[in-house]
Amino acid sequence: MHEEEQFKKRIYEYCGNNLGRDILFSGFTNLWIQPHQEISPKDLATLTSGIVNDLIKDGILEEISKPADFDVPYGMYKILPHNK
Repeated sequence: MHEEEQFKKRIYEYCGNNLGRDILFSGFTNLWIQPHQEISPKDLATLTSGIVNDLIKDGILEEISKPADFDVPYGMYKILPHNK
């Protein structure tokens, strides 16, 4: 889907522009390009989780807390220095 590719691109751009910052998982879902487009919260979370996992594998993100650490349903991540 074209929207999913744009969403992934926005997340990667966000990470490139915010090196060293921390972000809650829910902050990534806020980057969804088409807020008026119907996508269920579960589908958006699944899509975002896949992208976040790729970013972790690529050494762009590091999980710094699990949801239970803050008693919220979202983890927190640090955006690591990387090539854009």
